[in-house]
Amino acid sequence: MIFPAYLIIDLMTFGGPLFISIIGKVKYLKNYRSFIPAIVIVAIPYIIWDMLVTGLDWHFNPSYVLSIRIVDLPIEEVMFFIVVPFAMLFVYEYIRYYLQEKTMSEKRAYYVFVPIFAISIALTILSYGIQYLFLAMLSIDILFIFEIATKFHMFRSRNFWIYMLMGLIAFLIVNYFLTSIPVVEYYHSKILSTSYWNGRITTIPVEDFIYNFSLLSFYLFFYNIFNKKFISKN
Repeated sequence: MIFPAYLIIDLMTFGGPLFISIIGKVKYLKNYRSFIPAIVIVAIPYIIWDMLVTGLDWHFNPSYVLSIRIVDLPIEEVMFFIVVPFAMLFVYEYIRYYLQEKTMSEKRAYYVFVPIFAISIALTILSYGIQYLFLAMLSIDILFIFEIATKFHMFRSRNFWIYMLMGLIAFLIVNYFLTSIPVVEYYHSKILSTSYWNGRITTIPVEDFIYNFSLLSFYLFFYNIFNKKFISKN
């Protein structure tokens, strides 16, 4: 018997922000011309990534997902790449509504983030033999390239880091349920681990934290492009 745990998580993630968007102060739904293309542009490569590695790096427990598939992915997994950015960009708009923006200077940003980018590249090279970690680090490298092209405009924003903190909290809650039930099961040989550490924080592979950071960052990056403003307040 199937218990649709993943579908319930998706619907809860989507339903709360949708309801508040209708009755709340911030009319987030009016920004559909920004969040829809941003979601689509980012979701496509991540879904393709997911399709390529499902069955190699991880698989979905058939006891907790519906039998409906898009290629080899449960429909709930495809929904994940829609409902999560919908919810998080909603959170971002509330951050912008209530908090005045503060930004780091461009000069300081280069001193801070260029060395981090160099470390990221080094870690990518060192992780070459660990598929999930390598791909997650590669996504971070690409994110840095996008940020360098815009003079670290997003990374310089205080509101961006608050958004990422909120995203981390939501990620810990959602991913804990996904990996502890477990809806998603990872192959031990495909994640970073040692003889004294199983490669997880609670039940969540450390690579998921890197994956989450790049995913949420790219959604916001393109959302701001389609808003025709970078981290600016109305």
